[in-house]
Amino acid sequence: MAKQTVKGDPEVRQRIMDAAARLFHSHGYNATGMNELISEADVAKRTFYKYFNSKTAVLKAYLEAFDEKLYQSADDYIDGIADPKEQLFCLFDKRLKIQECNGFLGCPFVKINAELGINDAEINELVRKSKSRLKALIEKLIKSANASGKLDDEELASLVFLLIEGALINSTIFKNEEALKIAKRLVAKLL
Repeated sequence: MAKQTVKGDPEVRQRIMDAAARLFHSHGYNATGMNELISEADVAKRTFYKYFNSKTAVLKAYLEAFDEKLYQSADDYIDGIADPKEQLFCLFDKRLKIQECNGFLGCPFVKINAELGINDAEINELVRKSKSRLKALIEKLIKSANASGKLDDEELASLVFLLIEGALINSTIFKNEEALKIAKRLVAKLL
């Protein structure tokens, strides 16, 4: 996938992406019209098209930026913690904090995949890449934690990944943190 690069004011580009993030995450991609996006970004239509050639182009840029920010903040969140098990528990805390900050809107990758992933291979690939990145981080932490039990490292990483993903969906549906807290306690029992 070729990234769209444009010379111009990075603040204007960011304002468009911020508007897209708010609208796509809260209303959905399909329910967000171009005029609404342009109005929310407070830019002229011509300015929008200077930075993005379509609504899909801004969606892809938003997802890529969200992914980078998510994993950078996760790295920052666990960076000062030496124990891999505690780092793993912090992933649950980080996801909970994100959910609380965004009003339990859920994972933008899951939402956009439900809207477009079946019909758009590039969007589906962005979603897969992000989820694979999370699973790889979990696997790394599991291996470092030297957990012993009935499950091998790969199986345990898969279980933890599925618990996080399922808990995120549950917390979105019920608009509370209970599922993420339960998932964290279950993982603590497995380690």
